[in-house]
Amino acid sequence: MARYPTLAVDPARQFGRLCIAGTRVPVSSVAPPVIELGESLAEVADDFGVTRDEVALAVAHTVCPHGLVSHHRKWKKDPMQVWAIEVWTILGGHAAGPVSDPPSSR
Repeated sequence: MARYPTLAVDPARQFGRLCIAGTRVPVSSVAPPVIELGESLAEVADDFGVTRDEVALAVAHTVCPHGLVSHHRKWKKDPMQVWAIEVWTILGGHAAGPVSDPPSSR
């Protein structure tokens, strides 16, 4: 069975901030380089010592925090939110295939 990346809140790590599970890497540190600076998932993963899928999940959570439940018709116009829904679908095991890099926001 495949291990899907997860996010976790642990009061003993980063003062209870949302982090990539099993690490001390907060989502609030991983997402901005991808969303605001347009860095690739692989670049950010290398910088923080986590996997590309973990970075994708952190970014998707930032863009669309409620996952597939948040899917709404008006979001289809925002490429970043459409990408986030695709990430939730793939990493949740509902679809096969690799996670692509998000659309450039530069």
